Amino acid sequence: LRIAVVGGGVAGLATTLHLAPLVSRGLIEKVDLYHDNEKSPREIGVGVWSTALEPFSSSSRRSHVDFLRELQHVGRWLGKVGYKTPAGSWLATSSLADGKDIFRTDSGSKDNTPGLLFLREADLFSSLQHAIETEAKQGTVRMFNNTQVSGFPQHNDLSQSAPLLLQNGTQTEQDYHLVVAADGMQSNLRQLYGGYSCRKRMLYSESKRMWDASSQAQANTLEDRNYY
Repeated sequence: LRIAVVGGGVAGLATTLHLAPLVSRGLIEKVDLYHDNEKSPREIGVGVWSTALEPFSSSSRRSHVDFLRELQHVGRWLGKVGYKTPAGSWLATSSLADGKDIFRTDSGSKDNTPGLLFLREADLFSSLQHAIETEAKQGTVRMFNNTQVSGFPQHNDLSQSAPLLLQNGTQTEQDYHLVVAADGMQSNLRQLYGGYSCRKRMLYSESKRMWDASSQAQANTLEDRNYY
C-alpha cells in the first residue's frame, strides 16, 4: 500500500508520524510527504489533550519519545480550565491532572484525569518536524519540500492507484493507493475531489455511472450538516 500525505502543516506532519510505524511493520511502503512550504506556523497558543499523546507515551520509537519529550519541554500543563466573564471572574472551572503524573507507568500513581498541554503552534509544528526528520533518516518517510500538488491526472481505466499531478505540470514517478489531503482549510484536493460535488470530478467514467441519485442525495445531506 502506497500512501501520500499532501500538506506539511500540523495535520500533515501528525498524520505522517502516526503512519510511520506501519512502514516498519511492513504493512505499507514509505510514506511520501508533499509540502509547498508557502505558509509558516502561526504565533498562537494551542492546547493538546493528554489523551491525544497517550500513543506516544506508550511507544519506545525514537521519534515518538523525542516528540513527547520536546512537547513537554516547550509547553505547560494547565491545572485549571474554564469560562471567564469579560471582567475576568470565573464562571465555571474544571481541574485537570498534573502533567508529571499523567504518563506514569506504575498503575498505583497513574492519574486517569486528562491533562491539557498548552504551547505555541509554532513549537508544536517544530516538534513534529523534528520527529518527521528522524523518521526520514530511518527510511520510513520521504519528504518532498517545495512541491505543490494540484490534483490527479485523468485516467480512463479502473486502476486502484494513480500518480499525483504537480503544479509545474509534471506527474509523480510513484503512484498511490491512498492520498491524505491535509493541505489546509482551503484544501485544493478536497475542493476538487471531495464533498457533494465529487460526482462531476470523479476520475473514472465507470465510477460516475455507479453514482446514482440516492448516493448524490446522501452526500448532499452529509456535506450540509451543521455543527453547533
